Amino acid sequence: MKKYPRIYSLSTIGIIHHQKNDYIFHPYCTDFIGDSDSGKSIIADLLQLIFVGSSVFRSATIPVKDRREPDGLVLRSPGKSLDYGYAFVNIEIANGQFVTVSAYLESTSKATRPFIVQAGLTIEQDDFAPCRSLFMPSIFKMTNVSFH
Repeated sequence: MKKYPRIYSLSTIGIIHHQKNDYIFHPYCTDFIGDSDSGKSIIADLLQLIFVGSSVFRSATIPVKDRREPDGLVLRSPGKSLDYGYAFVNIEIANGQFVTVSAYLESTSKATRPFIVQAGLTIEQDDFAPCRSLFMPSIFKMTNVSFH
């Protein structure tokens, strides 16, 4: 039996080495396994940036040359002075009902900006309107248009 709420998925747009990915979480297993450099630590970093914020961010891994900062996680476009990266966590609050907690990262700032995706326009605690479908980057066509 599933217990709610639960993290259903993590999705990325414009994040280094993870341009447009959807990671579906297992409903019961909570471990991350994979080869070295397969993306386990970026998942931990993005979850931390979304739920805790950049002001207290501590990367799950420390690169050899430098610290991993939020602005360094953004995929850079040649010739552009500012780029954005996005991370979305779909939280299933009931069977087939989702609220998406997100953050965007700027290539010129170490601060992240959180936001919520829901079906309604109100943001009062008791008025959230869950979406009936997942908010995943795979539904978007990637163009030169910024998501910001």
